[in-house]
Amino acid sequence: DAVKPAPKHVKVLVWGGISTQGPCPLIILRGKESIVDSSRYQWIIHEAYLQWTQVEEWPPESADLNPIETVWALLKRYLTNTWKPKNMEELVEGIHFWWAHYLTKDLCVKLIERVQTKMRQVHANKGRPCPD
Repeated sequence: DAVKPAPKHVKVLVWGGISTQGPCPLIILRGKESIVDSSRYQWIIHEAYLQWTQVEEWPPESADLNPIETVWALLKRYLTNTWKPKNMEELVEGIHFWWAHYLTKDLCVKLIERVQTKMRQVHANKGRPCPD
């Protein structure tokens, strides 16, 4: 059997957010500009410009309590199953397309409300895991 070369992966760094007003502006960094020391810094998006701010301590992570994690999962599923980009340009185009056409205000509100419900369950369960 011939050995097949591993596919080359095209990677970009995507920064975005959601609110009950809908999706926030999307920022995509490519290549060398996507190198970020995420252990000590985070991006702050403020009135159409980026600014670095130092972070002293990261809060605990829990994907089921963070609606943006669901956004990233939905975006990845769309890109993998529907858009199927073959290069960096198609990847960036697909991300922008999904963000503009599929990430609606209604979806953002639904995801945020789902997390709020889950947080009430976690509180009632005194911080222990809650089944869906």
